[in-house]
Amino acid sequence: IAVRAKLKVKLCRSKKGSRWSPDENGLNEIKILNDTIKYLREKGAAGEQQMLPTTIAYNTLMSTWAHLSRIHPNGPLEAEKVLQHMIFLKDRGSDEVAPDALSYLIVMRCWMNSDQPNRGHRVEWWLSKQWKDYEFEGRDKLIPTTDAYNVGIRTYERMTEPQKAQRLLSDLIRRSDLDQSGKLKPNSESFASVIRAWLVVADTGSKDALE
Repeated sequence: IAVRAKLKVKLCRSKKGSRWSPDENGLNEIKILNDTIKYLREKGAAGEQQMLPTTIAYNTLMSTWAHLSRIHPNGPLEAEKVLQHMIFLKDRGSDEVAPDALSYLIVMRCWMNSDQPNRGHRVEWWLSKQWKDYEFEGRDKLIPTTDAYNVGIRTYERMTEPQKAQRLLSDLIRRSDLDQSGKLKPNSESFASVIRAWLVVADTGSKDALE
């Protein structure tokens, strides 16, 4: 279902599909996923514990919103609602839907894929919240990864804000020096995105950006 929604978004972006028709813009798939999760929760509440939806089900729903965020301005906010609901359920004892690092990463991708003017700020906000939640809960599955930082860096690259992209890279480097898990090491993408962000400004004639 999620893959089908992704393909529909691709068609809409190529103008071979209608952004206004739920049959063509992926919203029907969102409804199917929501209805499925609701059905599974009802079965679980009725005593069939093995039917309860897990983190994977909610991550799949948010991943679908990540694709739809390319054509639906409300996509990132809808994904945020899903993650906030997961946190609410986990706090009430539903450990099977406890968010993991991927959950936060997907929401960040939603913002990156959107054209919202505040997308960089929201990516950083969720990265900061992920760090706070990890430090509070101590669950290894919550540790932010290099991918999360790269999403933030790419977001600022697309927004032509190299200073902010470089600031995130600096934070990643700083944390990698303290990290024992090996999940926070900057890679070639981390540096390349910052370089590209500066090059866009350099192409306007800025010698400082080129340096």
